[in-house]
Amino acid sequence: MDENAVVRVVGIVLALLVYWAAPTSAQQGGPAQENDEYDVADLIRDWRHKPPPAADPPGKRMIVAAPIIGSNPSAGFTMGVAAQVAVFRGPPSTTRISSGIASLAISTKKQILFNARFDSFSDGNRWFIEGDNRFQRTSQNIYGFGTSTPVLHSGHQVSPRTEVAVDHGVG
Repeated sequence: MDENAVVRVVGIVLALLVYWAAPTSAQQGGPAQENDEYDVADLIRDWRHKPPPAADPPGKRMIVAAPIIGSNPSAGFTMGVAAQVAVFRGPPSTTRISSGIASLAISTKKQILFNARFDSFSDGNRWFIEGDNRFQRTSQNIYGFGTSTPVLHSGHQVSPRTEVAVDHGVG
């Protein structure tokens, strides 16, 4: 087969797949049910013939942790850990979810990256506190403002950064 024939066959197959998949991609009409979602945990529970878990009480923390694995030319191989926590600090119907995430990663080129960010809403969203804290020891030069910018002996700057914002909503 020549190249043009292969391109035509692939094009026809893709067109047929798109044509047959189109009706299945539309959403079904009608009102949404409260528990429309069905994920892998639901599938395993159904397969094991187990009842669904009881609803979590308001204020229960939801925690997730995951490894960090990466690679790029400037950092080399990077590994570390990240974690996230989320919680409602009031009734879910009147309060937004508060969350925080933290990560620590170390690379083969002696780079250290630490991040901690959070968004916290009080009961009824009356107060909102947001924070973004970072410590980054990288191989790239960072030039600060002013004559009193701290520089290490290697010529690289340790770059700590902290931001906190507080917002008081009247409502």
